[in-house]
Amino acid sequence: MVELNQDMEMTLENITKKDLVLFDLANIVNTADHETNDVIIAKAFLELRDDIDNWTQDQIARKYYLSQAGISRFITKLGFKNFGQLKNSIRRSQQVIARMSPIGRQSYETASAEIRQKQLEVAEAIINLDSNEIKEALRLISEHQTIYFIGSELSMAVCRLLQVKLMGMGKNVYTLYKQDYQLEILKSIRQDDLIIVLSMGQRWYKIYAQKSIGQKEEPVKMLWTANPDHEDRQLFDVVADIGKADDPNIGYHYLMQYVLLIHQML
Repeated sequence: MVELNQDMEMTLENITKKDLVLFDLANIVNTADHETNDVIIAKAFLELRDDIDNWTQDQIARKYYLSQAGISRFITKLGFKNFGQLKNSIRRSQQVIARMSPIGRQSYETASAEIRQKQLEVAEAIINLDSNEIKEALRLISEHQTIYFIGSELSMAVCRLLQVKLMGMGKNVYTLYKQDYQLEILKSIRQDDLIIVLSMGQRWYKIYAQKSIGQKEEPVKMLWTANPDHEDRQLFDVVADIGKADDPNIGYHYLMQYVLLIHQML
């Protein structure tokens, strides 16, 4: 884990663009059309960020089947002269995320039982949600190290709040809205990853993705929806029903409210 010390003390006034490099790396993945070499390298740096001081460029190249030259070109495109400069910025970027996520690496699971119960009671009272479904969503998020949120560009813009907070907890999180890359992820996701789909209907993905997302040997797949008649419910292992909305636009408001609730409770 990267340790932050007093020498790295940071204020809003002295933050530079390079101090936000983790957000740049996440954005490369979030907005990808396909899993290019740049996407693979960005994901590698994100996955290794806590332990980046213990990795050499050569070790990263071998672990992810990349060329050192390709990694060097990528580092240059990010605006760094060498791997050492990038390492320093990753450390400082960790501090930015820690400041944005004051809870740090704590999670819902480490909060007291009294606090958890009070949060659930408030959630049930405000938006009439089933506390068991909220608990299940929080449990799955807590148990998985790598999480892919998949949905429309609008819903993923809000999910980036979750992405930042979960990155502050040391997790690898991506918010994907490009259809082609969504389909690549559905077909190649690893068994210990988690997919969370935000959807009011089928419009965010194509018909031929159904077979991929419905495979039983795949990891846990969770649907967040405000449509009780969602035609693809049976393709998911877990479904969180977030109210009921005949109008998709109203349904998306419910979904965003749910995202903000989960963000608060993590």
